[in-house]
Amino acid sequence: MAPKAKAKAGAKKQAARPMPEASPAGKSATDIAGVFRSWDTAGNGKISLDELKAVLNKTGGIAEEDMETIFEGADLNKDGFIDYDEFLAWLFHSAPENVQRFARDVDTPPKDQAAAQKKLDDMLVEVFKCFDQDEDGQLERVELLDVTEKLYKAMNDLFGVKDRKGCVQWFKDAGAEGDASNGMYLSFDKWKLAYLTQMKQKAGCTADEPAILADYLYKNVAEPLFKITYPNAASASATAAEAGGAPVDVPPTYPITIDFKQLKEAVETARRFERSALILTCGKEAVDTFFQYQNMIVLDCKQIIAEVYVKKNKSKEDWQNDVADKLKMAMNSSGFCKAVLVALQNSAFDFNGFCGEKVPADVFSPGCWTPNEAMQRGFIDDGHKMNVEIEDCKKWKDFHMVITSSFDLEAANSHLPDKLPHWDELAIIVVDPKSIDAD
Repeated sequence: MAPKAKAKAGAKKQAARPMPEASPAGKSATDIAGVFRSWDTAGNGKISLDELKAVLNKTGGIAEEDMETIFEGADLNKDGFIDYDEFLAWLFHSAPENVQRFARDVDTPPKDQAAAQKKLDDMLVEVFKCFDQDEDGQLERVELLDVTEKLYKAMNDLFGVKDRKGCVQWFKDAGAEGDASNGMYLSFDKWKLAYLTQMKQKAGCTADEPAILADYLYKNVAEPLFKITYPNAASASATAAEAGGAPVDVPPTYPITIDFKQLKEAVETARRFERSALILTCGKEAVDTFFQYQNMIVLDCKQIIAEVYVKKNKSKEDWQNDVADKLKMAMNSSGFCKAVLVALQNSAFDFNGFCGEKVPADVFSPGCWTPNEAMQRGFIDDGHKMNVEIEDCKKWKDFHMVITSSFDLEAANSHLPDKLPHWDELAIIVVDPKSIDAD
């Protein structure tokens, strides 16, 4: 029997409830804490009805009585305010009850064999739903590969070519119907049978040990998978658990080593925590190729060295003027801001010696280089300053420095600390060369 046609529905359906466009859905725990503070305009650690209405009124389309209904539903203790824990509970009740139950009972063994079997069966249903992204009751090959890759990434592992081929072969062996041209699909029953067989082999147990299987499945697959599928619930849980639900803001401990596929996310994390990023490519050209396709203003340090110190056909002052112009362009690109890519390549270019009045060293420190500082130094005018400062400097944060070097961490620590401004503040990110060689 040919598989049914599938109409892609995109992401999983959310609970039907009014939600403003300013909603923190999909944000990290740190972002959520910031949203709470922005809604709490009185700064007293709780949101009043008037404060909530002010947010909802900005989005439009929500009636006054609906706003009051939303507030009443979120104000769990009925004290007339939404505190931080209530805010989290209101935002993140979309994860299925089964998923919440698994998390609560992770260390509580089922009372008997029947309860263990039910827990295992329920967990398999929820795991399948996470793979079945368009919720049509069948697992498509693309869905399997997409979610499996996310699982590997969540566990800091690389989903390489061999893994993908093995995954597709397992899919076919499990009884998938259809073909690569028209679509290949696996029913829930066939998936469950094949998946259980695989889990038994990995867990080293028999069909008569559902408690062991359920425990293995949860800790090795279901828990990370639920965090991927229901990130809001995961963020809420993590935030509430830390310091009694107090907002936290903790950047990674640099230097860090990442998979090549995590590069874009790592640069964004550095930007979010107001750090310039130093990317150590370990000699891999793939990293430089990646940045060639990003919309960035480029400073080629090897070109500066060649023209100023080797060919001597351009003065240092000329290049300082050119770099200053590029910085101005990055800070005001048709009313927006862009990132600046400083390409060191295999050089130890002395940017500290190159910086000065025209090229301020503080551009490497987002904490120091504010719109006000940029205006006072003549890089932007007052009108653009006002433009980039709206919405908590949302536009301005797009201006940040990204430095690339072909050095590895040892070479960087030996040659660059006295060459790069604000070295101690840099987010040093090492791209694991093995993650590039693997594919």
